[in-house]
Amino acid sequence: MTNLPLNAIRLRKLGDGDAPEYFILLKELDIGSAETNPLCLPCEDVSELHAKLVMHNGRLRIADLGTGEGTWVNGERLPPHTSKTLKNEDQLWLGSTNAVIRYVPKKNME
Repeated sequence: MTNLPLNAIRLRKLGDGDAPEYFILLKELDIGSAETNPLCLPCEDVSELHAKLVMHNGRLRIADLGTGEGTWVNGERLPPHTSKTLKNEDQLWLGSTNAVIRYVPKKNME
């Protein structure tokens, strides 16, 4: 699947039926275990500031911020301090936290 322009994404933690879905509308979003992050994942293997989601020109990218446990996209570890464009249904791992990215078409947001 090609990269799609998007207006929002849904991020849902996998493996936990009661996990909330996060609708992300910000241009940048810090993710980590620190409570000061807009998206806090309070897990031992998630760094205080682990990754950043960045919306640029209608595309969503994830950047690893030099973490020990790593940021993984579809089973491939991102080298520290690099980023990758995400596609619909991409699977993310931040430490052992697994989540899926789902695009939300603009018509579903109105």
